[in-house]
Amino acid sequence: NLFPAKTVFYYDNNNNIIKMEKDRRSPGTTGQLYTYLFTYNQNTIDRKLISNQDPNVIEDHIRYTFNSNGFLTTYHDFSEFQPSPNTIEINTNLYATFEYDSNNNIIQIKKTLYGTHDLSDSAPNSINTSIITYQYDNKTNPLYQIYRNHYLNYVFNNEAPYGILNGSFQDRIVFNGANNLIKTTYIVNENVGTP
Repeated sequence: NLFPAKTVFYYDNNNNIIKMEKDRRSPGTTGQLYTYLFTYNQNTIDRKLISNQDPNVIEDHIRYTFNSNGFLTTYHDFSEFQPSPNTIEINTNLYATFEYDSNNNIIQIKKTLYGTHDLSDSAPNSINTSIITYQYDNKTNPLYQIYRNHYLNYVFNNEAPYGILNGSFQDRIVFNGANNLIKTTYIVNENVGTP
């Protein structure tokens, strides 16, 4: 790979991730360094890309919401514009919701592109909305403890929205449930392909 990636996480005294650096620089090449800052508010975490470009635009802003067990329930990837001091405009790139069973296995991910929120009238087979469902056996997942110990690192290091749309995100966090994944079903959609 011409631009090997290295991700470094920084923590505060309470073990919360407060900063992430994705280094894609390599000697003799022109890779980039991306720095993200995290802020916490009850069950939500905001991630913002620090940029020295236009200060009125936050191009990479992701808001994560978690349930009482610490698992991701909503993922909102959006850009924030401030054209004037009293005006803020939001452009949603991806909004995703996550549902779990009693063993904390992800059983459904619903993804909506280019909306303002998860609209109830967004048809599952529309061009902008798709649903992925998961089924599990009743056996213990041998990777559960390994993946669970690094859950936030997998969530925060996701290459969004590409990762959620094309599976790499699910491949990392689907193993945080107690059981083994046996079936994944994608709805027919040009964004995710054939079931």
